[in-house]
Amino acid sequence: MPSVTMAGRTHAGHKRERNEDCFAIAPEHGLAVVADGLGGAAAGEVASFLAVEAVVGLVSADRAGRPASWPVETDPALIPAENLLRAAVLTANERIHRAATADGRYTGMGSTIVALLIEGSYATLAHVGDSRAYRLRGEAVERLTDDHSLLSAVSASFGAELTTRHVPLRNKLMRSLGKPKVKVELRTVDVRPGDTLLLCSDGVWSEIDDVALGRLARRWPRDPERLSDAVIQAGLNGGGQDNATVVVVRVD
Repeated sequence: MPSVTMAGRTHAGHKRERNEDCFAIAPEHGLAVVADGLGGAAAGEVASFLAVEAVVGLVSADRAGRPASWPVETDPALIPAENLLRAAVLTANERIHRAATADGRYTGMGSTIVALLIEGSYATLAHVGDSRAYRLRGEAVERLTDDHSLLSAVSASFGAELTTRHVPLRNKLMRSLGKPKVKVELRTVDVRPGDTLLLCSDGVWSEIDDVALGRLARRWPRDPERLSDAVIQAGLNGGGQDNATVVVVRVD
């Protein structure tokens, strides 16, 4: 596995009393996760925590050679990293759904998730919802995930990227964790020394466009800590309307 350096930051923003985002980094496993809780009050916090805990727990157990219970059979069409992240995210979904149905305080809670696992010269991504992943390479900024949201669906039907001005219900998700069943989106891409991979909740990308993200990454190409701070600060300067979380992964 190539050497990776990771850093993450989260902030409640200017408008929200609670921070319902959650993240984790495990450089020793090449793993990073961001989750954005849904459901309000304490429920969103619980859902995002359960999501991150489940993914980190299953991947850590796999990397340590400890047997772990998978909620699905492996798919021969997928590479091992894809099977592992798919099982981890489905485990997260199962735990959130079980908690939501067992305790009335958590009825209807859910979460988005985006998880990254680096193995060799490849990065595998698994996501549900509208938390995003980007690859920053040289001058190029490439979004690696497609939002599972009403805004994204309407944009696709029009063949153009729309904004909240066109689609007021941008926050309506078409897919999230916490349902009886969920489809996990998977993608594997190559990574090279010098690449920066960035995971974030919608509280970041709704305030900072791709051009601004690229500009920040070029300013601090080798310092995930400072880049994480700068991304969060830029989101707050842009309005800070929602909880904002970012994880930066530098491939060395």
